[in-house]
Amino acid sequence: MNVNAQHEWPFKNNYTTATTEIGIDANGLIGSDAITTKFMNTYINNEFIEQSVKDGAYTKMGDRSKIGSYLNAGAYMKKMRVFEADSTVRNLTLALRYRTHFNAAFPSDLFALYFYGNKRFAGVNADISDFNYEAIQYQQLQFGYGKTKKSGNSEFEYYAGISFLNGQSYLDISTTRGSIYTQPDGEYADLDIRLESRQSDTTKSNFGSSNGLGASLDLMVSYKMENQVKISLSATDIGMIAWNSKTSYFVVDTTYRFEGLTVNNLFDSLYLDITSEAEFIDGFKEDRKKESFTSVLPAKFQLQVSKPFMDDKLMAYASVNYFLNADYTPQIIAGGSYFFSKRFMAGVSAGFGGYTEFSAGIHVGADLGHGFILTAGTDYLTGLINQDNSTAEGGVGSLRFVF
Repeated sequence: MNVNAQHEWPFKNNYTTATTEIGIDANGLIGSDAITTKFMNTYINNEFIEQSVKDGAYTKMGDRSKIGSYLNAGAYMKKMRVFEADSTVRNLTLALRYRTHFNAAFPSDLFALYFYGNKRFAGVNADISDFNYEAIQYQQLQFGYGKTKKSGNSEFEYYAGISFLNGQSYLDISTTRGSIYTQPDGEYADLDIRLESRQSDTTKSNFGSSNGLGASLDLMVSYKMENQVKISLSATDIGMIAWNSKTSYFVVDTTYRFEGLTVNNLFDSLYLDITSEAEFIDGFKEDRKKESFTSVLPAKFQLQVSKPFMDDKLMAYASVNYFLNADYTPQIIAGGSYFFSKRFMAGVSAGFGGYTEFSAGIHVGADLGHGFILTAGTDYLTGLINQDNSTAEGGVGSLRFVF
């Protein structure tokens, strides 16, 4: 399902003379290759996590797992103008959007330590190295220009948009070295870790707060051949944000022995230590400072091929999606939409990869008349109907008015 409402929407043929389009849309996902949606929702809602829910996630994990999410929501306006002399349509777009992206990769031992405690690791080393966590929130103001040129049954289209970004918050945590050894009788636990972290100013991190400024570029090009096969290539969010000098940076590089403690969740104590709890702080070599920093956005690349069948009643497509600068496996997804009438369509999709593994979805669209068009759907239907086994959930939706 193509989720970018600014560029692709159904029922275009119902409004061939429209020159203005105003819309709101949202597209969100949270997915993992191991953590179940039941676990995600329980944790996010701060509810008690039952043993069976923990086990349902932990048994799916390999040596290293991942989880990620994103949200892209906002409003836009597009003005279109037809130039009959050269058979082109040109458009200008203005969009204001709220964006988030979260990405984490972690060893299974870290999950077990955090949610089960360290008792099961008595006499062995628990691996907490190669952990990466990054979360970013920002607002986006985009100006774009596009052009479509027709020649017979073929069509060439391109779009370029430049965005100005307001960095709301940023957090990055990573471990390059890390292990915890628990003495078999529980008398002590040895921690060996090197951890780095950067975080934007926490005193102002609400919506609209400005802790950094940046810019990004969106590019799209497509070509529809005489046989109606359309090939589209897009790259979005190619850019960066420069965070201000109130961004904190610290390194923890230490070995430390915990003795005479009863700790159900060892990482609760580790967290307290890093945040200067007096009991443990002397055991850490911490170098904390404030400095400016530039982060690169997770950029998305998509290649899509589509073709209509059955006198344009059925539209089939297949695409490959990939996020650069994220722990994201290339995703292959295919689907189709059937137009039951000029006013209603529905479709299905199936895919593999991304933050999760297998995905399947449904989507619908309706022309409500008088220029109002509504679309909604999900590529992760299993997250709604089988949370105990699914590992992703998300949805898309848009409402637009064309005239």
